[in-house]
Amino acid sequence: MSSFRAVIDIGTNSSKVLVGRVTGDDVDSLYEESIQTRLGEGLYDDNRLLPEAIERTAKVIAGYCERARGMNVESIRIIATSAAREAENGADLAEAIRTVCGIELEIIEGEREAELVCRGVMSQGIAAESLFIVDVGGGSTEFIVGHQGRVMASISLQLGSVRLLSHSHHPDPPGINNLRACVNWVGEFLDANAKPSLADTLAALPSPVDTVAGAGGTTTFLGLIHLEQDDFDRSKLEAIRFSKADAIALTERLWTLPLAERKQLTGLPENRADVILFGAAIYLAIMECFDLSHLQVSTRGVRFGGLLAP
Repeated sequence: MSSFRAVIDIGTNSSKVLVGRVTGDDVDSLYEESIQTRLGEGLYDDNRLLPEAIERTAKVIAGYCERARGMNVESIRIIATSAAREAENGADLAEAIRTVCGIELEIIEGEREAELVCRGVMSQGIAAESLFIVDVGGGSTEFIVGHQGRVMASISLQLGSVRLLSHSHHPDPPGINNLRACVNWVGEFLDANAKPSLADTLAALPSPVDTVAGAGGTTTFLGLIHLEQDDFDRSKLEAIRFSKADAIALTERLWTLPLAERKQLTGLPENRADVILFGAAIYLAIMECFDLSHLQVSTRGVRFGGLLAP
């Protein structure tokens, strides 16, 4: 028996929608879109969502809801993550969404976000029994260790591409030295905040994990840059498994290109040309911290998990 559902994911940097037909643990995507709404703009200055950020986000969500209802979905679920849960005025976003859509916003905690990411990535059908999944978002990063479809450990950290961008004062282009400084800083952060929670679980897995499955926009856009194509093709993207050397080379290329040239790269939207630097650097730091040799692209995450989970 299939059901026809929609999930909207409001992140710190972008808002995404997925309309899909769900049959058991399978999702047949029928409509997807991602629009950069920058809900987290200015958040890290005073811990509040800006009125204009709420307004433009609500406008996009209203459009998504209209499109989903026009497709006669059975349900629409709207989920908000890091920016909304950290902001003092997250209730203002919920009220704006309620006004334009008539739907109650779910502001989920980091642990719940990690669960949804795990369920979404596992729907990809990755063959490995044990998985190390990371979703680098704009405001937070979720880490999940899974085995045989079960979440063995998960944490959510206040580490993200927009968060790092908001605190950076690099020249244009930033260059290799600034990349290394960023990776080193993130590495120290991970040593203090991620390793203590995850290292024992990873070590206890029946077979060593050498690959991080990267969910979310960063790996998707790294994949598109690698393919040198603008068209989204899930099967091609999810076939990409970067070696560590390839991930380093691509990230160094990005950090040595001026912003104007990054905006011209095939596969990278202009409005992602700033944050991509920090998302890529976070993945490099993760690979170094946990001694991982490969980065697997996953185009799935909260939205797929939100369709599959109650």
